[in-house]
Amino acid sequence: MTYPAFLFFFVREYTQYQITQRAFSVILAEFCISFSGGEQNILRPLPPRAVRQLAQRIFPLTRPLDWVAHYDQTEYALLLPNTNRQTAGELASSIVQAAASSPLMPDMDPALLTINLGIATFPDDTNHPGV
Repeated sequence: MTYPAFLFFFVREYTQYQITQRAFSVILAEFCISFSGGEQNILRPLPPRAVRQLAQRIFPLTRPLDWVAHYDQTEYALLLPNTNRQTAGELASSIVQAAASSPLMPDMDPALLTINLGIATFPDDTNHPGV
């Protein structure tokens, strides 16, 4: 799903939350290749082959109503309807395990994979989408 489509479904899920008060969560995930660049690491986007392999590992972990979107160059977003913080955290752990379980490409060193995840749950973390 594209970023604009993600925003559409996010607003829709938020509207449903206002009516039903059912929790929902968002996971923002960044997957990069980390290269040493002197004093700091340089993060580069995953090659398309690695992204396809990553998607093949992540999609089986999601449920039929979950949404996965390409959020930014190296970032992806998961919209998880009717999902509390604990369940979102368990999914995030499963994503990390699946992504790091073996190289995403035959010639890619798994130690170079950098994964950053952030979780926000409505209403535990906020009750307003701008926050």
